[in-house]
Amino acid sequence: MENEFGEKVKEIRKKAGLNQDEFAKELGYTSRSTINKIEKGVNDMSQDKLELLIRKFDVEVNDLFDSLAIQSNGTIVDEKGIRNIKVPDPDFTYPKAGVYNMKNIKPTITRKNIIVGDFSYYSGKDFESRVTHHYEFLGDKLIIGKFCQIGNNVEFIMNGANHQMNAATTFPFYVMDGWKQVSPSLDDLPYKGDTVVGNDCWIGQNVTILPGVHIGNGVIVGANSVVTKDLPSYSICAGNPCVIKKMRFDDEIIKLLEDIKWWNKSIEEIKKIIPIITKANPLKDELEELLKWYERGEKMSCHSIGHGINTITHKLSELYDENKLSQEDFKELLKICQRATWFCDGNSYEAVDCIIGEDCMASRDIEPVIRCGSCLKIMENGDAVENFLDAYYEKPDVKKQYAHPFFSCMDCYNKYLKQYDYEYDFVKIKNGKKVKE
Repeated sequence: MENEFGEKVKEIRKKAGLNQDEFAKELGYTSRSTINKIEKGVNDMSQDKLELLIRKFDVEVNDLFDSLAIQSNGTIVDEKGIRNIKVPDPDFTYPKAGVYNMKNIKPTITRKNIIVGDFSYYSGKDFESRVTHHYEFLGDKLIIGKFCQIGNNVEFIMNGANHQMNAATTFPFYVMDGWKQVSPSLDDLPYKGDTVVGNDCWIGQNVTILPGVHIGNGVIVGANSVVTKDLPSYSICAGNPCVIKKMRFDDEIIKLLEDIKWWNKSIEEIKKIIPIITKANPLKDELEELLKWYERGEKMSCHSIGHGINTITHKLSELYDENKLSQEDFKELLKICQRATWFCDGNSYEAVDCIIGEDCMASRDIEPVIRCGSCLKIMENGDAVENFLDAYYEKPDVKKQYAHPFFSCMDCYNKYLKQYDYEYDFVKIKNGKKVKE
């Protein structure tokens, strides 16, 4: 079998100017001998190393897979599974597994006069080739914010495209061979300054943006538009010339979004607020509360998350008691609420405070009750089993029967828990509260 893949790896290494020791270190191998064997076709490269190779050295993926159709052990490489990003990283070229015509722009930039924020992506092959007439001596910059979505064949025309307009002719003799003309001064050339695109903008395919234009945050520009003037934040614009068609939100919502600046938050913070910022027709109250958290310089605490989920579980319990929700649906929704709380690092006790009677601060206006996690009955007086987390997590049939692992009535204990040899705490329930003997 021809060693096409090994030769391709060797080509990538040499292009990067690295010896085998340096290349091994970059890819996380312990010795150069592994690289030597890969280049000779003796060893294969694992999926995670292929992913790292593509990311670190901006490899043209199609060429790589042409050489990797079948590895030496006969295993067909899964192209769709080549990447498995568990944590978003703005310094990786490809933000989506199996999609190689969409690239994060920032790690592909080589010109110092192009500045692009984290996670802004381009749906095309070579972003820099779409920034035209961009000459360093003019000093103009293209500045793009974070989380922008830029369609294929968008062109940013920079100030170098402008010709002298205050002379008898606009013909640029000074750049043509064989003509004698001194270059005009910068003052005699039309200069519009930097071109600036805000954060979270969506620019459709085939849009042309002229020099010096400033596009605000959250702007949507329709496909094939020609942008000649500044566009205000959160406007929807289209046409040639591009004009405002309508505003996305009212002035109050726009101001809140501009003040929140969600795009400047950490990855973990953004993950937690995705349900808010991706919700259709954002609510003023939710955005105001979000802004208050950030103004206090606080992250959403586990208590805030738990209290928030608790308002949902309280409403669910009301619907269940009014016979508007079946027991099966109530149990399933309680499980979903708890999973959501754990996923967001919230306090799971506070999330179901209204049904386990903890009487936390969030529940002062909620009548404390304690429900069995299985039959969901409200326990008024009698024995109950408290906190059977071990059985809940280790026994699938227990987890299937119980909506929460905090309390069980004695009937359900005898039916589902007693058979397992765990230590259980037995507490007395009186008037919806735990009572120690």
